[in-house]
Amino acid sequence: MKNVDAQAILMTMHQPLVVLDNRLVVKGANRAFYRTFKVEPDETVGVAIYDLGNGQWDIPKLRKLLTDILPSDGFVDDFVVEHKFESIGRRIMKINARQVPEHDPDVILLAIDDITRQEDLLAQLEWQKELAEETIDASPVPFLVLGEDFKVQNANETFYDSFKIDREQTIGRLVFELGNNQWDIPKLRELLEDVIPKNDTVDDFEVEHDFENIGHRVMVLNARRIDHLQLILLSIDLTAHRVIERTQLEDAERRSFTLELIDRMREETDAGPLIDVTCAALSHRLGADQVFYGEIDQGDEQFVPRVWSNGAQSEAGQDVQMVRRLPLMIVKRKPPFPVSYIPL
Repeated sequence: MKNVDAQAILMTMHQPLVVLDNRLVVKGANRAFYRTFKVEPDETVGVAIYDLGNGQWDIPKLRKLLTDILPSDGFVDDFVVEHKFESIGRRIMKINARQVPEHDPDVILLAIDDITRQEDLLAQLEWQKELAEETIDASPVPFLVLGEDFKVQNANETFYDSFKIDREQTIGRLVFELGNNQWDIPKLRELLEDVIPKNDTVDDFEVEHDFENIGHRVMVLNARRIDHLQLILLSIDLTAHRVIERTQLEDAERRSFTLELIDRMREETDAGPLIDVTCAALSHRLGADQVFYGEIDQGDEQFVPRVWSNGAQSEAGQDVQMVRRLPLMIVKRKPPFPVSYIPL
């Protein structure tokens, strides 16, 4: 190796290299340096490092490296310097420096890596991650962020509230272990272990499960595999469960109202009081001021539109269009009316 020409080694390397003397004057540089920083040899060799490019290399962090750190340590690795050059713009450089005391006078070797693109990509990825986390936090549906190992990296407050689970019991744990292994659901395993690896997007994947602390749930899962972040985003829509729950509640209320109305009607034998009890109950139930109903003459089956209002029964005005196939019509307080029909 002693017979190998050092200049030849410098010129064949792809990494920008600069050789300085002990006065920090450039003794030489390789082609990669001239190409990367768009300078010529005749304006570089014999010039102090800080004077290169009309003083563009007079960078405070570079001065700190060469005058403070290097003389005491003899070498420096991965020293990051960011600077905006007039000719090539902003650059982020990682500098490795070595003093070579075997030479007389001593020389300093600087190896410079342009890491601008890598650092910008990392910053962009970090920004995307932060944006995704903020979006997830603001989401009205439960949301999980999983690593490729299916461990929970983040979850929003809606998830914690919906499934009655603490943050301390969630972050960093396998999703299948959540809630004392309540999330070890075969269909969820199918989605994460079989479907997601083959598809970066999965929509409307239905999972039904009985949880110990919140009961039966129908969950519609949407998943996204983000390869460059090594993440899986999982939204959990409980709308289907809420619809079923609301429908069941409405059915129960309707049955209760019907039974109550039947009990009241049993106590009346005359048509007038019977209509009054029925209309009053409907008015109270639906928050209506008036109830329109049809009275059918038993002789010729003529349909007579009538109106009940605050206990008074009368014939309906001509401006109200009755629908014969629906015996009762409910009119809300605000015009235009009618707005809804309630059949008996």
